[in-house]
Amino acid sequence: MDNIDFKQGSCVFSALKPVFDQYSYNHCCNVYYEDDSLDIIPYSYSVMEEIVGLTLSCSNDEDTFYCVGEALAKLHSISLSFWGPVTEKSQAASVNDYYTMYYNKVLHNLDKYDKHLYRIVTEVIENNYCPCLYAGRAPVLLHHDFHFSNIMVSTNKNIKFIDWDSARGGLEELDFVKLKYMNLLHLPLSKLQSFISGYNSHRTLELNQNYYVYELVWLAKMVIFESNNSNDNKSYYPSKQFYLEMLKKSLDRIDTYDEMLLTPNRYSINAWLSNCI
Repeated sequence: MDNIDFKQGSCVFSALKPVFDQYSYNHCCNVYYEDDSLDIIPYSYSVMEEIVGLTLSCSNDEDTFYCVGEALAKLHSISLSFWGPVTEKSQAASVNDYYTMYYNKVLHNLDKYDKHLYRIVTEVIENNYCPCLYAGRAPVLLHHDFHFSNIMVSTNKNIKFIDWDSARGGLEELDFVKLKYMNLLHLPLSKLQSFISGYNSHRTLELNQNYYVYELVWLAKMVIFESNNSNDNKSYYPSKQFYLEMLKKSLDRIDTYDEMLLTPNRYSINAWLSNCI
């Protein structure tokens, strides 16, 4: 499942820096020097800002969670002109092309590793994904690996997001999926509400049934990922069994989602929030 074309490090920052500068976005590390020449050492490298602080996982301050939600909403207010990773030369032509490419990639791996799960996910996509629901939507900047271990809180409480290697243009809802399953499901309600309030102070997240299709496909992808993952640090990497249980719950709720989403087509983050509690 490895992507040999996956670009990391300095080339990602080179693509992102003009965007951050244009929007005066300061929730990212400063990069002071980068070198892809391989002349000094046989590696590409960057000299980056040192952040003296801890990850968000170590914070008990509800105001900090509010500020993180606010910083994420400001990131999602950055408009882009393309769908897909910032370092790829040919991005998807439209939002539906982007989702189709992603779903086909996941289905290819499911068919290879788990044909039963492949059939289930294929049926969910065919019966529930509705391209027309994304009509008129434009891409915004996504972190796309957004979870507490990639959110730094400095000693003076500045918020910095790190590890931008997966950054891309897409729909803001995508930054909430990994965050939900790695962190928000386990978060005390008061912190969760602070985070959501911070996000809502700058931006309204609109969800439709397509979001829940994406969420289910992502869970299926993680089942396969963890089946092939030798890392035993389950405090950071949830287990295959965890994702299987979450996938089953998501499948059990498909009918409920259909009933909820008949009218209206779109509803607020609060409905999504109810599924995190």
